[in-house]
Amino acid sequence: MTVALVRSAPEHKPLWPHQNEAVEAIFRAWDADRSTLLVMATGTGKTRTFVQVIKQRRDADAYRRVLVLAHRVELLDQAMATMREFGMSVELEQGENRAHRGLALSKSAVVVGSVMSMKGPRLKAWPSNEFDLVIVDESHRAIADTYRGILDHFAGAKVLGVTATPDRADKVGLRAVFDSTAYEYEILQAISDGILCPVRQVSVMCDEIDLSDVRVTAGKLSDADIEQAMTADAVLHQIAEPLARVAGARQTIVFVTTVKQAHDFAAILGVHVGPELVTVVDGKMSKDARREALDGYRDLAYQFIVNVGVLTEGYDNPATSCIAMVHPTLSRARYAQCIGRGTRIAPGKADCLVVDFAGNSGRHTLVRVEDALLGADAPDHHREAVAKAVGDGEDINDAIEKADARKKERDERMRKRRERVRVFVKNNYTPRDVNPFTGAGSLDDMPAMPGTGGREVTDKMAHCLERAGWPTDMDFKTAAFVIGWNKKWQHKPSKLEYLKQRALDRYGSVMEPKEPTDETE
Repeated sequence: MTVALVRSAPEHKPLWPHQNEAVEAIFRAWDADRSTLLVMATGTGKTRTFVQVIKQRRDADAYRRVLVLAHRVELLDQAMATMREFGMSVELEQGENRAHRGLALSKSAVVVGSVMSMKGPRLKAWPSNEFDLVIVDESHRAIADTYRGILDHFAGAKVLGVTATPDRADKVGLRAVFDSTAYEYEILQAISDGILCPVRQVSVMCDEIDLSDVRVTAGKLSDADIEQAMTADAVLHQIAEPLARVAGARQTIVFVTTVKQAHDFAAILGVHVGPELVTVVDGKMSKDARREALDGYRDLAYQFIVNVGVLTEGYDNPATSCIAMVHPTLSRARYAQCIGRGTRIAPGKADCLVVDFAGNSGRHTLVRVEDALLGADAPDHHREAVAKAVGDGEDINDAIEKADARKKERDERMRKRRERVRVFVKNNYTPRDVNPFTGAGSLDDMPAMPGTGGREVTDKMAHCLERAGWPTDMDFKTAAFVIGWNKKWQHKPSKLEYLKQRALDRYGSVMEPKEPTDETE
């Protein structure tokens, strides 16, 4: 058994303002909920934020222990490196690495655990009260049974989920796991604040791309069908040549769908830029081969790195300034994750260029840059306005800025309209303790009307009467008349004369509402 234990206490950089706001919001959310969600765009410091949360809980009680869950080696390494930066002791629970548990004196403040290791007998070996807090990195995955089993095992612990993309392609809501969302910091706000660099888009039309026959399963395009549609040499050349031209000297990450597509495209791209500038990384490679490719790209030995799912989450290389989406998708979350690999700030870096490739998409509405930037909750008309402007050749940042301005104008018009309605209601509908049938202030003074006895008011009628400020101890027909009057005439005081005559014709009694007094107004 190997124990990975790290203790150090170096200086760490101060948090950005939005990170401090997020920390405060998380603690407020825990006052009411067991579990809460932190949504922060890629590159805006999710890891440092949740490490600060851990530090504050530990400062309040040194005996508190925390479990950080992640599903990939890169995320585990990133979490442990940040813990070291904050001077925390960390143990790793993954593969052959085992953390101390129970009453062990040498156990650390934090355990960083692999989701795939924390299951079955290995999970049950942990005391259920071992952790005071469980943090789920990339928590859009927390719907899976593996995650939920871990959270159920440590049922007494608070839970924090962190993600850049809370929306899922399968439309399964994270509300099934998290009680609330404590804080959101979206990509457009981060760009506006100077935390991330601006995004620029180039869309390349490829006549050879035809996705009309690609099937959809569980909200996702079929990988096998995409591979068949996008690995023909004609298609790959039609993508590679313009990419080589528009990318220029930029460090570029290329996202593709399958391993075969990755290696085929890397070979074709090498024809246009030189094979020595292109490398491939995929999940089937050995750790050493993957590390060699990533190190070569980081050290600028390679300009292009073609990957299949490896760099979508948890990869951090600020030098990347071009993202090539050779990966058609219906998932806004996946597209946003990919763009996030290129939006970090770096010296000499002005923006992130996103190159996507369009063709015949058939019945599919593929996600584009504007969808990723606007977020999952953007109104359809807002999204369509941006898409149209971009399609007409307008810069995406200008298109979003103009659409935002139009949205603010619409929201302001709606606010003013609602204010006018509010003032009208306030001035024309003041609840009064009066009787519409008589000048008396109580229904007890109302003269008897024929045929009003017998049946009692229903519970629903009583609720309507009470809500409108009327007594509920009246008979059914009187209650029906009062409710009808209240609904129809409460905003139309000028119609009271008609109501008087109607009451006279129907009941033989003229109603005379009280004039409001200063007290009733």
